[in-house]
Amino acid sequence: MNEQVAEQVAPLVPENSNREKPASNVQRVIPAPFPQRLVKQKKADQYKKFMEILRQIQLNIPLMDALREIPGYAKMMKDLMSRKFDFQDLSNVTLKQTCSAVVAKPIAQKVSDPGSFTIPCTIVSYAFAKALCDLGASINLMSLAVYTKLGIGRARPTSMLLQLADHTVKRPTGILDDVLVQVGKFVFPADFVILDCQVDKRYPLF
Repeated sequence: MNEQVAEQVAPLVPENSNREKPASNVQRVIPAPFPQRLVKQKKADQYKKFMEILRQIQLNIPLMDALREIPGYAKMMKDLMSRKFDFQDLSNVTLKQTCSAVVAKPIAQKVSDPGSFTIPCTIVSYAFAKALCDLGASINLMSLAVYTKLGIGRARPTSMLLQLADHTVKRPTGILDDVLVQVGKFVFPADFVILDCQVDKRYPLF
Protein backbone atom coordinates (compact mmCIF):
# COMPACT_ATOMS: atom_id res chain seq x y z
CA MET A 1 0.00 0.00 0.00
CA ASN A 2 2.82 2.40 0.88
CA GLU A 3 4.64 1.53 -2.32
CA GLN A 4 1.57 2.49 -4.36
CA VAL A 5 1.30 5.89 -2.59
CA ALA A 6 4.98 6.55 -3.16
CA GLU A 7 4.58 5.88 -6.82
CA GLN A 8 1.62 8.25 -7.02
CA VAL A 9 3.44 11.09 -5.17
CA ALA A 10 6.63 10.89 -7.24
CA PRO A 11 6.89 13.96 -9.57
CA LEU A 12 6.76 13.44 -13.28
CA VAL A 13 9.87 14.86 -15.04
CA PRO A 14 9.64 15.34 -18.82
CA GLU A 15 12.10 13.35 -20.78
CA ASN A 16 13.48 16.32 -22.77
CA SER A 17 13.86 18.73 -19.82
CA ASN A 18 17.62 18.24 -19.65
CA ARG A 19 18.23 18.75 -23.39
CA GLU A 20 20.03 21.94 -24.46
CA LYS A 21 18.35 24.35 -26.85
CA PRO A 22 19.98 24.63 -30.28
CA ALA A 23 22.19 27.66 -30.77
CA SER A 24 20.77 30.52 -32.85
CA ASN A 25 22.13 31.02 -36.40
CA VAL A 26 21.78 34.88 -36.33
CA GLN A 27 25.01 36.55 -37.48
CA ARG A 28 26.05 39.91 -36.12
CA VAL A 29 26.57 42.61 -38.75
CA ILE A 30 29.60 44.78 -38.06
CA PRO A 31 29.04 48.38 -39.26
CA ALA A 32 31.56 49.88 -41.65
CA PRO A 33 34.09 52.19 -39.95
CA PHE A 34 33.75 54.85 -42.69
CA PRO A 35 30.26 54.61 -44.26
CA GLN A 36 30.79 57.80 -46.28
CA ARG A 37 33.39 56.03 -48.41
CA LEU A 38 30.89 53.36 -49.39
CA VAL A 39 28.25 55.97 -50.24
CA LYS A 40 30.73 57.91 -52.37
CA GLN A 41 31.83 54.77 -54.20
CA LYS A 42 28.20 53.79 -54.82
CA LYS A 43 27.43 57.26 -56.17
CA ALA A 44 30.45 57.12 -58.49
CA ASP A 45 29.28 53.76 -59.82
CA GLN A 46 25.82 55.22 -60.44
CA TYR A 47 27.28 58.13 -62.39
CA LYS A 48 29.41 55.78 -64.45
CA LYS A 49 26.37 53.68 -65.27
CA PHE A 50 24.43 56.84 -66.07
CA MET A 51 27.10 57.97 -68.55
CA GLU A 52 27.03 54.58 -70.25
CA ILE A 53 23.25 54.84 -70.64
CA LEU A 54 23.57 58.43 -71.85
CA ARG A 55 25.89 57.36 -74.68
CA GLN A 56 23.43 54.74 -75.88
CA ILE A 57 20.22 56.72 -75.53
CA GLN A 58 18.42 58.03 -78.63
CA LEU A 59 15.65 60.52 -77.94
CA ASN A 60 12.64 60.81 -80.19
CA ILE A 61 10.69 62.75 -77.56
CA PRO A 62 11.39 66.06 -75.80
CA LEU A 63 14.13 65.94 -73.20
CA MET A 64 11.82 67.03 -70.38
CA ASP A 65 9.46 64.14 -71.12
CA ALA A 66 12.39 61.74 -71.01
CA LEU A 67 13.51 63.10 -67.64
CA ARG A 68 10.00 62.61 -66.28
CA GLU A 69 10.22 58.97 -67.32
CA ILE A 70 13.52 58.50 -65.49
CA PRO A 71 13.27 60.63 -62.32
CA GLY A 72 16.16 58.74 -60.78
CA TYR A 73 18.54 60.20 -63.37
CA ALA A 74 17.12 63.73 -63.32
CA LYS A 75 19.37 64.83 -60.44
CA MET A 76 22.39 63.25 -62.11
CA MET A 77 21.70 65.19 -65.28
CA LYS A 78 21.37 68.39 -63.25
CA ASP A 79 24.67 67.75 -61.45
CA LEU A 80 26.31 66.90 -64.76
CA MET A 81 25.21 70.15 -66.40
CA SER A 82 26.22 72.23 -63.35
CA ARG A 83 29.65 70.53 -63.36
CA LYS A 84 29.26 69.12 -59.86
CA PHE A 85 30.37 65.78 -61.26
CA ASP A 86 33.74 65.53 -63.02
CA PHE A 87 33.54 63.19 -66.00
CA GLN A 88 36.93 63.99 -67.56
CA ASP A 89 38.26 60.56 -66.71
CA LEU A 90 35.52 58.84 -68.69
CA SER A 91 35.97 57.84 -72.30
CA ASN A 92 35.28 60.27 -75.12
CA VAL A 93 31.85 60.48 -76.74
CA THR A 94 31.77 60.30 -80.54
CA LEU A 95 29.67 63.09 -82.00
CA LYS A 96 27.71 62.98 -85.21
CA GLN A 97 28.50 65.20 -88.19
CA THR A 98 25.97 67.89 -87.26
CA CYS A 99 27.18 68.11 -83.66
CA SER A 100 30.82 68.17 -84.73
CA ALA A 101 30.13 71.09 -87.08
CA VAL A 102 28.60 73.12 -84.24
CA VAL A 103 31.39 72.34 -81.77
CA ALA A 104 34.19 72.89 -84.28
CA LYS A 105 32.79 76.22 -85.51
CA PRO A 106 35.52 78.80 -84.86
CA ILE A 107 34.74 81.73 -82.59
CA ALA A 108 35.46 85.17 -83.99
CA GLN A 109 38.62 86.64 -82.51
CA LYS A 110 38.10 89.75 -80.44
CA VAL A 111 40.07 92.69 -81.80
CA SER A 112 40.48 96.30 -80.79
CA ASP A 113 38.30 99.13 -82.04
CA PRO A 114 39.54 100.08 -85.56
CA GLY A 115 38.40 103.66 -85.03
CA SER A 116 36.58 105.87 -87.50
CA PHE A 117 35.72 104.47 -90.92
CA THR A 118 37.11 106.82 -93.60
CA ILE A 119 37.54 106.62 -97.36
CA PRO A 120 39.30 108.90 -99.87
CA CYS A 121 37.06 110.72 -102.34
CA THR A 122 37.17 113.54 -104.89
CA ILE A 123 34.62 116.32 -105.50
CA VAL A 124 35.21 118.44 -108.60
CA SER A 125 38.99 118.98 -108.49
CA TYR A 126 39.42 118.74 -104.71
CA ALA A 127 40.65 115.48 -103.21
CA PHE A 128 39.72 114.56 -99.65
CA ALA A 129 42.06 111.95 -98.20
CA LYS A 130 39.76 111.06 -95.31
CA ALA A 131 36.02 111.43 -95.70
CA LEU A 132 34.25 110.17 -92.59
CA CYS A 133 31.67 107.47 -93.36
CA ASP A 134 28.90 106.97 -90.81
CA LEU A 135 26.99 103.86 -91.83
CA GLY A 136 24.14 104.79 -89.48
CA ALA A 137 23.66 108.35 -90.76
CA SER A 138 20.80 109.21 -93.10
CA ILE A 139 22.34 112.47 -94.43
CA ASN A 140 25.71 113.69 -95.68
CA LEU A 141 27.11 116.80 -93.99
CA MET A 142 29.44 119.37 -95.50
CA SER A 143 30.79 122.36 -93.61
CA LEU A 144 30.03 125.85 -94.90
CA ALA A 145 33.76 126.55 -95.32
CA VAL A 146 34.24 123.52 -97.62
CA TYR A 147 31.11 124.45 -99.60
CA THR A 148 32.42 127.97 -100.14
CA LYS A 149 35.81 126.59 -101.19
CA LEU A 150 34.29 124.23 -103.76
CA GLY A 151 32.00 126.87 -105.28
CA ILE A 152 29.63 124.35 -106.87
CA GLY A 153 26.21 125.85 -107.37
CA ARG A 154 23.72 127.29 -104.95
CA ALA A 155 22.28 125.33 -102.04
CA ARG A 156 18.52 125.37 -101.77
CA PRO A 157 17.04 126.62 -98.49
CA THR A 158 15.57 124.20 -95.99
CA SER A 159 13.61 124.28 -92.75
CA MET A 160 15.40 121.19 -91.44
CA LEU A 161 16.63 121.11 -87.85
CA LEU A 162 19.52 118.87 -86.82
CA GLN A 163 20.06 117.54 -83.31
CA LEU A 164 23.75 116.82 -82.79
CA ALA A 165 25.38 114.24 -80.54
CA ASP A 166 25.67 116.77 -77.69
CA HIS A 167 21.87 117.32 -77.95
CA THR A 168 22.27 120.82 -79.40
CA VAL A 169 19.92 121.80 -82.24
CA LYS A 170 21.20 123.63 -85.34
CA ARG A 171 19.59 124.84 -88.53
CA PRO A 172 21.49 124.00 -91.77
CA THR A 173 22.36 126.71 -94.30
CA GLY A 174 20.88 124.70 -97.15
CA ILE A 175 20.97 121.46 -99.13
CA LEU A 176 23.20 120.81 -102.14
CA ASP A 177 21.64 118.25 -104.47
CA ASP A 178 23.26 115.73 -106.81
CA VAL A 179 26.92 116.40 -106.08
CA LEU A 180 29.16 114.00 -108.03
CA VAL A 181 31.50 112.21 -105.61
CA GLN A 182 34.28 110.03 -107.04
CA VAL A 183 35.46 107.07 -104.93
CA GLY A 184 38.21 105.20 -106.72
CA LYS A 185 36.96 104.55 -110.26
CA PHE A 186 33.28 104.94 -109.30
CA VAL A 187 31.23 108.15 -109.34
CA PHE A 188 28.12 108.54 -107.17
CA PRO A 189 25.58 111.40 -106.92
CA ALA A 190 25.04 112.50 -103.33
CA ASP A 191 23.06 115.19 -101.51
CA PHE A 192 24.92 117.27 -98.90
CA VAL A 193 23.46 119.27 -96.03
CA ILE A 194 25.47 122.47 -95.58
CA LEU A 195 26.09 123.23 -91.91
CA ASP A 196 27.90 126.23 -90.48
CA CYS A 197 30.26 124.52 -88.05
CA GLN A 198 33.91 124.27 -87.17
CA VAL A 199 35.95 122.34 -89.73
CA ASP A 200 37.89 119.28 -88.59
CA LYS A 201 41.08 119.19 -90.65
CA ARG A 202 41.23 115.40 -90.35
CA TYR A 203 37.68 114.81 -91.62
CA PRO A 204 36.44 117.76 -93.73
CA LEU A 205 33.49 115.71 -95.01
CA PHE A 206 31.21 113.79 -92.64
